[in-house]
Amino acid sequence: MSGSARANLDPAVAEDTKLFLSQGCAACHQAGAAQIAPNQQGLLGSTRVFADGSELIADEAYIKSLK
Repeated sequence: MSGSARANLDPAVAEDTKLFLSQGCAACHQAGAAQIAPNQQGLLGSTRVFADGSELIADEAYIKSLK
């Protein structure tokens, strides 16, 4: 994400984006065949299904709990 695009984000979103990029999270959380971890695109509002069969809507509280 370019600096100008980040400047238009909510400050909390901009800080989260900075952390995501600086910690190398994008290396694993990207679309593609060599994906190591889940792609984050489309996560917000989606239904997450866990290994035990339980389900949860990925709302803002869920996203914040992943930090």
